[in-house]
Amino acid sequence: MGRAQPQQIEDAFSEIRLDEHRHLTVQGELGRGAFGTVYRATLHQPWGLERPVAMKVFTRLAAGEEEMAVTALALACRSWGSVRHPNVVGLHEFGVLTGKQAFALEELLEGCSLASLLESYARRSMRMPLDLALFLGVELAEGLDGARCARNAEGRRVGLIHGALSAREVLLSSRGEVKISDFGVAMAARAMGASSSLLTTSARVETLAPEVVQGEAPTARSDVFSLGVVLWQMLAGPRYPAHLGEAERLEYARKGLVRASVFDPVLTQDLKETVLRAVEADPERRFPNAGALAYQLRRLALSMGVGDGRVFLKHAMINAFSPDPSEEAATREMVVPLDISSRFELEPPADSGERVSGTLPLGSWGKAEAALPGDEGDRVSEVLVETAKG
Repeated sequence: MGRAQPQQIEDAFSEIRLDEHRHLTVQGELGRGAFGTVYRATLHQPWGLERPVAMKVFTRLAAGEEEMAVTALALACRSWGSVRHPNVVGLHEFGVLTGKQAFALEELLEGCSLASLLESYARRSMRMPLDLALFLGVELAEGLDGARCARNAEGRRVGLIHGALSAREVLLSSRGEVKISDFGVAMAARAMGASSSLLTTSARVETLAPEVVQGEAPTARSDVFSLGVVLWQMLAGPRYPAHLGEAERLEYARKGLVRASVFDPVLTQDLKETVLRAVEADPERRFPNAGALAYQLRRLALSMGVGDGRVFLKHAMINAFSPDPSEEAATREMVVPLDISSRFELEPPADSGERVSGTLPLGSWGKAEAALPGDEGDRVSEVLVETAKG
């Protein structure tokens, strides 16, 4: 835990000295959230070592409670910093700027949040492909369980609970990584009374378990509920019915209700029951922890032929956010639309001479082998395939 010398971020290119040998160069703002602002920065270390980081400055803390806020955040970050897991954003350092502004240096991921990806699907009146949603669900469940089972430097189990998981805290990298951020931060803020207003905003409580909305401390089962809602959002859409007003949505959240939804017919009964169990209003009827949910989701994913979905995540992000239309078009050329749901073999465009075969369920994405003709005979390559929904 480092303590910065008396300085504040005055502009997008501030230089902040952390100690005699290290300093930060802030390059620009990445975004703003419920607790503060995130900046892109570079950490300069001895011997010319440099590390790109995300610098989160906690600026929205209750006036007069800064010292208590810093203590609560430091304790949360101490636990978070003990976690080493591929599905958890790495926390490098916690410190304090002048004016008692707490900050954290986190792993920098080039990509977007799951919330942004879901919004891109909504804008196009599309639902996330099933295999991508399942892949993300497995990764998130394993990230939550990894934090819960993590051990600190003394070998003691941390038992870290996220407490406020939503699509906003899920970061997706351009390399296909899926990582959860802000472990324990919302819990620390609520404990010190700095964010009590967040529990009166329906958008902020949409993924919270009913017992948490009612003021109880989050548990492993609370995290299961939050992940269940995120799964619901990916597979079935928003939790709240569109016609509800703000007060009605808050009451919905307090009671642990989830809107009735017509699931896509491509979803298996086992998957529907898994999601519904995760969002049970009664904590005792949910999965006991994210590890149990991860096991069930992994089992379902394997039974449906869903494996490593990083290639499909990268494809989805390019289609959603690529600023270069030619790049998006080039990616889409890899996709072969099919209208069958079992073993297939077909000839794509006549001028390509490619023969594609594979097995995919209706309405899903997958990889298939393509025989690509060449001067020295056919070579086998993988292509992305999408099947139509009937």
